[in-house]
Amino acid sequence: MMHLICENSNQIHAVLYLPDEEQLIVQFKSGSSFYVYKGVTLDIFEEFKVAESHGSYLARNIKGRYIFEKGLSVSQHNEWKKVFWTKTEQSIVVEEEK
Repeated sequence: MMHLICENSNQIHAVLYLPDEEQLIVQFKSGSSFYVYKGVTLDIFEEFKVAESHGSYLARNIKGRYIFEKGLSVSQHNEWKKVFWTKTEQSIVVEEEK
C-alpha cells in the first residue's frame, strides 16, 4: 500500500494506492468522500506521484479511462496511513497511524 499527500494540489488532498488490487483511492479537497479507480497499474501510480500537477494528470490519464466507485469517507478506511511526500527529494516517508 502506498499513500500520497498532495500538498501542492488545488484539487486532490490524498491518494492511496493498493498494488495487489490495482486500486487508486483519491480524496479530493472539496469534500470527505473518495473515489476508487480500479485497474490502475503501478506504472500509472508512479507517473502520478512525480507529475507536475496531480489534478491534471488525474484528468488526462485516469478519469474516463478507469472504472470508479464513489466511497463515503476516507476516515472510515482503517488502511490509511500518514505519509509525507517531499517532491524535491523524490522520496516517500511512511509513518504508521497511532
